Amino acid sequence: MHLYELRIAGSLDSRARDALNPISETPLPPAVALVCLARDQAEVHGLIARVSACGLELLEIRRLPEVSA
Repeated sequence: MHLYELRIAGSLDSRARDALNPISETPLPPAVALVCLARDQAEVHGLIARVSACGLELLEIRRLPEVSA
């Protein structure tokens, strides 16, 4: 599993929050940064599709560096 940060314009409503299931959500007005898990590229594309289905504007997506314990 890999962590991805998605920056979304505006804010999330409960429907979008349920669809995206973020690990964390950080307001960065006028946007919000979400951290989500994805196993592979197919799941990343699924995240992008859910952002679009919720009517949200995706500003940026990036894979976060691995953190060793």
